[in-house]
Amino acid sequence: MEALFGKTLSELTALAIELGLPKFTGKQMAEWLYQKDISSIEEMTNLSKKARELLNDKYEFGLVDSTKVQESVDGTKK
Repeated sequence: MEALFGKTLSELTALAIELGLPKFTGKQMAEWLYQKDISSIEEMTNLSKKARELLNDKYEFGLVDSTKVQESVDGTKK
């Protein structure tokens, strides 16, 4: 499955049009992906339920939780 996170505004707009969604849906997705602290497509509440279902069928959010965190002696984490 292809990730939504990492796509540009123009890519998201093209994706919305390809799925038969309004052009402005691309901008809405970009705002959710890059300006708001969400972790799933379901949290994009200003998108229609149909839009979220279409996105879930073909795409994944694209961010995953850290599986391993290393902390150095100075407190820096990576």
